[in-house]
Amino acid sequence: MMNVSGLTILRWEEKGLVHPVRLESGHRRYKKSEIEKLLGLDTIKLDDKVNCIIYSRVSTKKQQKSGNLERQTSRLKEYALKRGYHIIEVYEEVASGINENRRQLN
Repeated sequence: MMNVSGLTILRWEEKGLVHPVRLESGHRRYKKSEIEKLLGLDTIKLDDKVNCIIYSRVSTKKQQKSGNLERQTSRLKEYALKRGYHIIEVYEEVASGINENRRQLN
């Protein structure tokens, strides 16, 4: 969920940075808030609003010219604003979804 390996979380536990809740089965569960704190994600709130970044993409120039990119961005902005998010940046690009080296996404 947080894009962190299990070994990383175990190392954090050994250092006392996170504290697991042990289940009867022996499995560990970690509080999301502790992981977010370690990753620096606990600082994204500003005046009780959650900051967000919008990223929209279409695959071809034809889709962009027909307004698909603009509509997608508009819908994402509407979604964010309805939920009280503070939009701090908007990224748009025309690029293949297969390409993982998209400039705006990175």
